[in-house]
Amino acid sequence: MAEIEIDQAEMATITGTEAAEVFAAAADWLREQPSVTLFGADYDYAPLDPDGQPEPRPFALRLTYLRS
Repeated sequence: MAEIEIDQAEMATITGTEAAEVFAAAADWLREQPSVTLFGADYDYAPLDPDGQPEPRPFALRLTYLRS
């Protein structure tokens, strides 16, 4: 019989006033988290615009990761 293991992903949102600041902070955070495996990165989204589409927040990065 097959065995199923479920890992729970976590998210971290990093914001700043400039893109370089956000990416540098993300790199620093990942370096300080030796038990973290990055699963994905995306812009963090703000509320929906009038057309129902999510608007990316400037200088916000959302990291999806797993802890091992």
